[in-house]
Amino acid sequence: MNRDKLTIAISGTHGLIGKCLIERFRKIGFDVKRIVRFPEKSADSIYIDTKSDRYEKSTFSGVDVVIHLAGASIGDGRWTAKRKQEIIDSRVISTTGIAESISYSESKPSLFICASAIGFYGNTGDCIVTESTPAGTGFLADVCQAWENAAARAASVDTRVVHARLGVVLSPDGGVLQRMIPLFKFGIGGQLGNGNQYLSWISIEDVARTFEHCIRHDNLCGAVNFVSPEPVTNRDFTRALAEFVRRPALLTVPEFALKLLMGEMAQSLLLDSCRAIPEKLQQTGFEFLNPSLKSVLHRINRH
Repeated sequence: MNRDKLTIAISGTHGLIGKCLIERFRKIGFDVKRIVRFPEKSADSIYIDTKSDRYEKSTFSGVDVVIHLAGASIGDGRWTAKRKQEIIDSRVISTTGIAESISYSESKPSLFICASAIGFYGNTGDCIVTESTPAGTGFLADVCQAWENAAARAASVDTRVVHARLGVVLSPDGGVLQRMIPLFKFGIGGQLGNGNQYLSWISIEDVARTFEHCIRHDNLCGAVNFVSPEPVTNRDFTRALAEFVRRPALLTVPEFALKLLMGEMAQSLLLDSCRAIPEKLQQTGFEFLNPSLKSVLHRINRH
């Protein structure tokens, strides 16, 4: 496989990470195709009916790498029973469809990278988490396990599978930072709960670079933590943002208020702790552009 002239198929290309990957991969000379849910008359799209059990042997003909990012947002709306099922189905059904398409293909891609999340580990307090840490408990842990099990169907002697366990992605163009910076500028940002919970994060620039790193390193397979080497507590994250916008952050939002406002989702997304480190990335020589939270904010400030 010529790693300078790869064809890469990506789902979820309208999302924050998908857009970033397309820009980076095209810049370095890769041919990028979009995996779409509805038929399109476009040479750069691949249509897969993920709800069908009929697969075409030629679906991934000529494709070297498949990256699957699509899935319903876990932060949009309270976690009702219906919403939980939508979150699970959007990941498991689509992943199963793509994995089965890969396994059925006559000419198989050499690599399948499927998005997952550090939610796999559950609430781990201040314990350091690596890829060898077992699955935790709770809704997000269950979702990630089902998600990864579905992706594993693509594994074969021809196709390497990587589960990209993503931390919180920090970007000025979307996600957590885009929502929080304005609040802190108005002086209404603050610590969540006791502030001791760890946040495992990664900058958007390093996200794109980690995907490329996995493509170029054949010894990377299975779970890979896509996180920076310096997770921070919510208290330190709050202080750093306040310093960045040069405004005090004196507020503390108590746990009961978060749970009253957001229900079960508040515990899993805002109060649970995960101190994950990128052990596999570091073992294979990956160097972060933004290893620390201050370096991310400094980079944003320069732009």
